[in-house]
Amino acid sequence: MSRIFYQGKRLADYPGLRSYLPQLLCYPLHFTALCTLILFTLMIWVGLQSLASVVLLVIVTPWLFAYLEAVIVHSADGEAEPPRLGAEQLLFNWGGALKLLLVPALIVSLWWPLWQQHAMLAATVGSLGLFLLPAYLFLASCFGLLTALSPLQIGASILVMGWPYLIASAALAASIWMVFFFVSEIAVFASIMLVLYVLFVNAHLLGYLAFHRADQLGLDARVALSLAEEQRLDDQAVRLATKLDEVGAALRRKDSQAAIAALRQVPADLVDPVAFHQSLFSALALRPEKIVALEQGQRLLAALLAEREYAQALAIYRQCLDLSRDFFATGLAQLTALARHALAQREHVLFEQMCDAARPYLQAGQTAAIELIFLQVSDLIERGGDDARARNLLLELRVVVQDQALKSRIDGLLRVIGTDSAPP
Repeated sequence: MSRIFYQGKRLADYPGLRSYLPQLLCYPLHFTALCTLILFTLMIWVGLQSLASVVLLVIVTPWLFAYLEAVIVHSADGEAEPPRLGAEQLLFNWGGALKLLLVPALIVSLWWPLWQQHAMLAATVGSLGLFLLPAYLFLASCFGLLTALSPLQIGASILVMGWPYLIASAALAASIWMVFFFVSEIAVFASIMLVLYVLFVNAHLLGYLAFHRADQLGLDARVALSLAEEQRLDDQAVRLATKLDEVGAALRRKDSQAAIAALRQVPADLVDPVAFHQSLFSALALRPEKIVALEQGQRLLAALLAEREYAQALAIYRQCLDLSRDFFATGLAQLTALARHALAQREHVLFEQMCDAARPYLQAGQTAAIELIFLQVSDLIERGGDDARARNLLLELRVVVQDQALKSRIDGLLRVIGTDSAPP
């Protein structure tokens, strides 16, 4: 049965709820969940037979809610299969069970007296309670009781889950109202099983929605990758090992150029290019052939900047400078992006080093070099205390630029730092 209903064992394998609907409805029919469903149904049914067996209900009710919490958390972690039922869920999770039971017990305590005198009001209270109950169960399971009791948090979670939440609450309400009104026409055992089936489906659906909306809900999934994604990462690990062997063989032959050529032949379909280049750089940075490590550093910087991982890129740039003070990021665009982040992080020494590295390109009128010098001048003016250096940079820049708008900008900056001798 597991093979029929779960070809994959992770919710990441099922990104769309419509495509996952058959597996969702069959969730309680998985062998583990089905045995649990039958066991709870039997215990509740026996507990309803006489006053003497009520003690069984006292045991099974918190156990049931402890298992529902396990289903929600297990599913929110990305698992498509139900958790194992164990006595530890009752023995070690009484707090969680009672936490989940609090609001259902409150709903029943409010509904029952009203039902005796005000049927319409009781129906309204019951319907509202059943509508909010799934959100409460989810928040109590994943975030705790205080969060679950917050109306704002309940409303926010319902909005994040969207229309599938409406289906979950409607199914729960329909199953309970149907049993309540037609309990005489439906066998008690079947009625209990129906409600438990809907509860299991709802708990799994809440976990499914939490997993696929984890960022919006502020959750971290334990199993975030699909089987296909994990396989691609495994393939990438094999490619990495092959590439390291290839580069290592070239270096053992004392052929640095062959090693660099091997680094340039990187597959284009990598699932995580940053991790691939990072692993290569980390391995090569330990070798004595620094020219090869610096070549890989260029590629890692390009991958990091493409992903806008500026903080990590700055750390790699600094590491490359440690390997060689003559290191220069390939392409002034890379250097400008790094310099902007260094300036934002108040890494003024590193920023000045980058500006100095771009100076040779200033005479050629390179736009990125001109932009860097403008940044350097602005930084000097803002920090104060070195107007003379800022003035010299501006005068040097004015000789290079051809654009009249840039010349006007330079003249304005010259006036700001207190000189009236701007060239015409």
